[in-house]
Amino acid sequence: MKGLKEEKVVHPEGWRGSIGLIIPTVYTTHPEHESRYLLPEGVGLICQRVLLDYPGMKHVDAFNEMNKALPDAANILKSTGVDVISFCCTISSFLNGRDSELQLIAEIEKLSDLPFITVAGAVSDAIRFLGVKKVLLVSPYPSKLNLQLEKYLKEDQGIGIHFLYEIVSHLKTATPWQQFQVVIDAFRTSPPGADAIFFSCGALRLVEVIPSLEEELEVPVLSSNLCNIWKCLQVLGIHSAITGKGKLLEMRR
Repeated sequence: MKGLKEEKVVHPEGWRGSIGLIIPTVYTTHPEHESRYLLPEGVGLICQRVLLDYPGMKHVDAFNEMNKALPDAANILKSTGVDVISFCCTISSFLNGRDSELQLIAEIEKLSDLPFITVAGAVSDAIRFLGVKKVLLVSPYPSKLNLQLEKYLKEDQGIGIHFLYEIVSHLKTATPWQQFQVVIDAFRTSPPGADAIFFSCGALRLVEVIPSLEEELEVPVLSSNLCNIWKCLQVLGIHSAITGKGKLLEMRR
């Protein structure tokens, strides 16, 4: 109506801020479930899907094609009034290297006028935040992609990779406690000396058992979804500690 001032949309559950999460279609509900589990009271979450035609296309082609849909997805989320947008796909953010990732961030931020978070960047920031020097990288992708992730972390982000532990994981069907055992096995059969573990991929369920893993192994345990939410909260200016959900969130950001 004439004379009324346009106001920002504020969602009832997002009075402290809202996150717009872009999720590949093949990821079922795990990223959304884990993100809601990690969020403190007052932070809203709105999700938007983008098509990942895999296994219809080869890995690289499928992920690059999916990235073309990100501007439209970001525009939709912007219209809902979110305060930050994140793309919950680890592979897409490291696949073509850091320069390509930065170009994507700049494109989406210019389009949406909102902060845009990538998972690979969030993971790198979280590792540095914890002061970790030697990371055990647990990675469930095809070997070529595992090596690309290792290269991205080491060469593009300057992260110290202690050992790359490659697995074949049924991500969609594995329970958190099955993933718990994967991490235990990875840590105990890898060369000793790692001071943190990063288990890559937003499609897996792990966050519920991270505190138990950290108690058992006595090192921080990180996952894609955990690092992503940590970074989103940091961008929202929510710095208070969150207890019972892993060392990363327990430390004031």
